[in-house]
Amino acid sequence: MCLHSIDPDPSDANRKWDGISAVGVLCTTDSGETWTTMNQGVRADFLPDPLPDFGQCPHKVLAHHARPELLYQQNHCGVYRSESPGENWQDITEGLPSQFGFVLGLHSQDPDTLQEDQVLGQDVGGGQRYVTEAKFRVYRSRNGGRD
Repeated sequence: MCLHSIDPDPSDANRKWDGISAVGVLCTTDSGETWTTMNQGVRADFLPDPLPDFGQCPHKVLAHHARPELLYQQNHCGVYRSESPGENWQDITEGLPSQFGFVLGLHSQDPDTLQEDQVLGQDVGGGQRYVTEAKFRVYRSRNGGRD
């Protein structure tokens, strides 16, 4: 497991979201005393149950300081947005050449502008990945991935 994303809520010092590979997104609202899984709607295509409570593989989770109730994640199985502080996630992968990537960034002033780096493409077996169409790409959405 790899803890790679720690997103404190700028409007609530007791709340933060953590992204952990092979676990998913967890949230605390009491400064870490208790944690809740926040993976509703996030696929884990590599598990027998593709929508489990936990076991997803986020690669990056981001909250925007201007709208902390809006979260994004780049996941092993897609790119997702949550407008319910992580309680439910919407898949916004459509239009990207692959579900798999690592880098996700948000514009410093505009929470609806995100960039997704589709560095790696589909699995070719044995956990190996290749660059889709032999092109490294960065995609940008200016409307929160809505289209």
